[in-house]
Amino acid sequence: MTCRGRFRLRVSYLRSRCEWKGSDDTVQIGLPFLLLCLSFTLNESTSWLLKDGQVEEALAVQRKLRRTGREDLVQAEIAAMLAAINEERALKANARFLDIFNRDNRARTLAASLLAPFTSASGLG
Repeated sequence: MTCRGRFRLRVSYLRSRCEWKGSDDTVQIGLPFLLLCLSFTLNESTSWLLKDGQVEEALAVQRKLRRTGREDLVQAEIAAMLAAINEERALKANARFLDIFNRDNRARTLAASLLAPFTSASGLG
C-alpha cells in the first residue's frame, strides 16, 4: 500500500488502514506523554519562587541556570526580579476592573474585544 500525496511514503508494513490511522493517535498521545514525563526534570520558575516568597530556593535555581560562578550577577538578577514583582504588586493593588473602560483604555479594550470575533470571521481562528 502506498500513501500518495505530496510525498510518497511506503507503508507496506502496516496491514490495514486502521493501523495507519492509529499511528496518528500514537503520535498525538505518545509525544505529550513523553513531554509530561520529562517535565518532572525541569527546575521551578525563578519568578514563581520569588512570588511565593522562596528567595533561597530561587537563588539556588538561578545559580544552577547561570553556572557562571559569579554570585554578584545572580544576586543582581534576583534583585531586579524582586523589584519587578514588587512593582507589579503595587500596580495590581491600585487596579480595578472598571479601569478598562476609562477614556485612556477605551481603544485598547475595543480592539481586544473585537480581535476574537474578527479573527474567527476571517477564517484564521
